[in-house]
Parts: sequence; structure tokens; C-alpha cells
Amino acid sequence: MAGCSQSDSTRPAAVATTQPQPISPQMVDILKLLAKGHQDKTQLAFVAQFRGLLPEVSSFNNYMSQSQGDLLNQLRLWARSHHIGLTIEDQPGSLVIAADSMQEDEDGDKLLNASNADFQRLYLVMMYMDYDLQIQLDKVALQQVHAMGDPRLQAYLNSALAINQKSQDRIWSLMHLYNLP
Repeated sequence: MAGCSQSDSTRPAAVATTQPQPISPQMVDILKLLAKGHQDKTQLAFVAQFRGLLPEVSSFNNYMSQSQGDLLNQLRLWARSHHIGLTIEDQPGSLVIAADSMQEDEDGDKLLNASNADFQRLYLVMMYMDYDLQIQLDKVALQQVHAMGDPRLQAYLNSALAINQKSQDRIWSLMHLYNLP
């Protein structure tokens, strides 16, 4: 029966391919939050440009609008290629989503009804805290994406982390204009 089986040296070698791991539901939730954060910042930047910002704050606002818009586009392209939706769906009965929605409404009301000077102070404080959350989400997502083996998602997250850290540092320096922290 020689010739009926191949020796190890004549068998075709298995081609080693590293396919990215599937995206977990938890990772999708983080990506949805990141997308929402980018979108919220671009919307706030649009509103803020009409509030008579100090030149230093206006410069940051323009940077925030551009950088967050770029990150949102980068994330949307990646998500589209993976057939992943980035919209946070309402979950009836979710107390966490209800509380988050209430906080957003109250913060929005405070900002819209504030004087220009108060608007800038609130804007800086709220953005500092918001960037802090974004940075933590970026870090958690980066830990997960290393195991997944998706270089495009990793590149987006590395970029988002760097931009968000730079933005938070800029906000910190701007807060001193108002003797904050």
C-alpha cells in the first residue's frame, strides 16, 4: 500500500492565516459609546462656535470639531466594513440609559441657558470629564482589540486615545483661564 498515503514531507503544508476574532457584543457596546462621544462633541462644537468664545477656547473648539469628526468617520468606515451598527438603541426599562439621557438633557439645558462666560466654564469642565470617559473607553477597547487581531480597529483606537489625551491636556490648560482646578 505504499503510495496510498503521503509522508509528512509530501503533504501540503497548512497555510497559517490569522483571521481577526469576531467582535464581542461588549466591544460593540464600547464602539457605540465612542461613536456617540465623537458625534456629541462635534455637535457641541457647532453650538459653541456661536457663543462668543475666547480665542483660546475657540481654537480648541475648532480642533475638537475637526478631530472628533475625523475619528467618527474613521470608526464609521471600519464599522461599515464589518457590518456593525453604531447607533445606541433605546432599551425599554434601562435605568442606566434613562439616567444618562436625563444627565445629557440637564447638561444641555445648563449650557444653552448659561451666559457666555458661564458657558465657557461649563463647556471646559464638562468636556474635561467627557474626555476622561472617552480615554478610559479607548484604553479598555485597546486591551480587547489586541487579542482580536484587527489592525484597522487598533489604529483607530490608538489615534483616538492620542487625540483624546491631547484634547484633555489642552482643556486642562484652558481651565486655568477661569482659575479652575
